[in-house]
Amino acid sequence: MFKGGGGIQQLYGTSWTIAGIVSYQCGIPLNLPINGNQFGKRSKKFLQGATCLSDILANEQYKQVFLMPHDRNFSGLGWFLKEHGNVEIRDLKYFKKMGLPSDYKGYWGIKDDLNFEFAKQTLLELSKSKEAFALYVLTIDTHAQDGFIDTNKCGDFEKVGGYKGAVMCSDRIIGDFVQWTMQQDFYKDTTIVILGDHLSMIQDFFPSDIENRRVYNAFINPLFFNKVQKERIANRKFSHFDIFPTILDSLNVEIKGGRLGLGVDLMSGYKTILESGIYDEDSLQKRSKIYDSFLLQRQGKY
Repeated sequence: MFKGGGGIQQLYGTSWTIAGIVSYQCGIPLNLPINGNQFGKRSKKFLQGATCLSDILANEQYKQVFLMPHDRNFSGLGWFLKEHGNVEIRDLKYFKKMGLPSDYKGYWGIKDDLNFEFAKQTLLELSKSKEAFALYVLTIDTHAQDGFIDTNKCGDFEKVGGYKGAVMCSDRIIGDFVQWTMQQDFYKDTTIVILGDHLSMIQDFFPSDIENRRVYNAFINPLFFNKVQKERIANRKFSHFDIFPTILDSLNVEIKGGRLGLGVDLMSGYKTILESGIYDEDSLQKRSKIYDSFLLQRQGKY
């Protein structure tokens, strides 16, 4: 397992859920006049000209499914996934049609433990096909206010309470899911990537003496194209952008030149924009002809 390398540094245009997902997927910040999570209410177009991870996987005939615990149109995530790889979406509305138990809801949307039960069912379904597949699972129990503690799964954490209890419960739920996947026949050919979408919204939860907090990431059972070297997986300075090419490397894909978007394949010998000292937050906020071109329809393949 490749874990962390120092942790993901949150940069401009990556600090909320849809921005984190876009920057992981495309190697670029979300720098559009979209008013945060209100984008889905205003437009059905989403960076058509950018080539992202799901576009590449779709071109390689991957079957892709995204499980989300809320409505697909929130923050424009559904439009993004439709635009990039035409990913199949199974959201709150989808599962309501399929039938949900009375206690399906956490703080907001489908609670994580139930969502992971759907993930297990989906993985078994996908693994029966001869197609390569990618399953994306979005969690939500630690996202708002004090989070949500699922008493059916984590009754022993009720006494802990609050956000700490929610984080501990989420850790258990995700850990149990990973352990389950390791026991399945398809695991030997499957890479698992765990990513935090952004830093915690509960700013005062963490001790004041902890500076420069990082976003969690882990690669489990990767098949890296590049040989893993100690200096490439420890004490790195990297961002959301670098995850895009690194995921592809973990699937045994060669990243020629080591770069995609603003990201660098962490298994390559190249420095990230943070390590090279060229990162400039002000520049990321400026208008760019290249970025503007992503708003146009894609002209051909990547």
